[in-house]
Formats: sequence, C-alpha cells, structure tokens
Amino acid sequence: MVGYDNVSYFCAVFKQIEGMSPGQFQKLHGI
Repeated sequence: MVGYDNVSYFCAVFKQIEGMSPGQFQKLHGI
C-alpha cells in the first residue's frame, strides 16, 4: 500500500478513483 497507514482510508480513496474496491480490481485484472 503505497504510503497509506490507514487501510480503510486507502480503500475509500481507491474506490473513488477506480470506481471499485481493491479486491474487485485485483480479480478483474488478475493481480
């Protein structure tokens, strides 16, 4: 997690930018 101490904050910001949760993003892109 690039420079984020708070996991929930990271998830919220990620969701705003990508429009999906990090978990969904991983599944979609096979990471």
